[in-house]
Amino acid sequence: MKLTLLISILIIELIDFTFGINENKCFKFGHACKDKVKFDVTCGENFACLPSHENSQDFICKPRLKLGETCFNELSNVCERGLQCLPSKTFNYGVDEYGDFDIDSPNNLTCVDAGYAGEGEFCQSDYNCIGTGFYNLKCIDSKCQLYGIERSEYITCIDYYNCPGPNTCASLGFDNGNYISKCVPLKPLKSDCKTQSECFIGGICSSENKCISRYSKKLNENCLYNSECDFGLKCETTIYHYFPNGTFKNFEEINKCVPLIYSKTTNCLDEGCQEYEFCNGATNKCYPKKKYTNDCKKAEKERDSCYISNNCFFSNEQYDLLSSDSPFSNENSCQMKHCKCQTINYFNQCQNTYTFCQ
Repeated sequence: MKLTLLISILIIELIDFTFGINENKCFKFGHACKDKVKFDVTCGENFACLPSHENSQDFICKPRLKLGETCFNELSNVCERGLQCLPSKTFNYGVDEYGDFDIDSPNNLTCVDAGYAGEGEFCQSDYNCIGTGFYNLKCIDSKCQLYGIERSEYITCIDYYNCPGPNTCASLGFDNGNYISKCVPLKPLKSDCKTQSECFIGGICSSENKCISRYSKKLNENCLYNSECDFGLKCETTIYHYFPNGTFKNFEEINKCVPLIYSKTTNCLDEGCQEYEFCNGATNKCYPKKKYTNDCKKAEKERDSCYISNNCFFSNEQYDLLSSDSPFSNENSCQMKHCKCQTINYFNQCQNTYTFCQ
């Protein structure tokens, strides 16, 4: 009897430690909510925490805002999937007649199609182009084009968004005083690398400066980035190695893959959560953003393969931004036009923030 009771207690504790996935309570339409949390899915995937009426200080769960509707916070995810809350009039990014970088002042914020189109792709406004103007792409003659920087025989690209997928823009040094950059294929597994953008889609430039598959490092292996470590692990500084006195350095940081530690708070609205968690205001508890399962890994690989086969421009530096609020989830993006099923399946299989309240 005592053994049965002990096992029951352990099971209850385990369920609680695994974040009470069955208690995915969410506020319904019209329920009061708090906008103070940086990332909170309290209202569910298709709803947002919005003012109950114009200029109101009271917030309730309401349907996300549609294209062209007025929004109020550039940092919040209040617009429908793939839209961003930005000034209704595009900034005048670029170089003015005096050669100075020119930025107009913002005006009213609205939900707009933004940041999903690379160079050469169809556009209707500067916002459609990746970087919404900051990355020297503007909508000219209905195509995203390089602006403010002249191409030459030496400079053929500025960054990955100037290159057809799956390629990246590589700096090749100098030739007779001229800086050289060219579009080059992504590097395969085990290749030497210096940056994330050099490696194959789904790869990462590891602490050993080699292209490796994401999540391939195991417990206690050396690392530099969280995404090197397998699911359920993170990269953390664990050891300081001290050199003898008189050497150039007297210590060295050593990073290793260690287990994720999840928040136990029951007041996340005030205390917040870890970077890999989100706060659900309905329960006031933290939950993991990602589903650490083999089904998630499989869905990621299927999505990446589709992006590659359809030549969608992309960079590993943007990999972890592929959420349902990412510009790449815009219906007009290459990713959604050619790989919508794979992208939505990735959201379902990998993101608790996408399925939590459905």
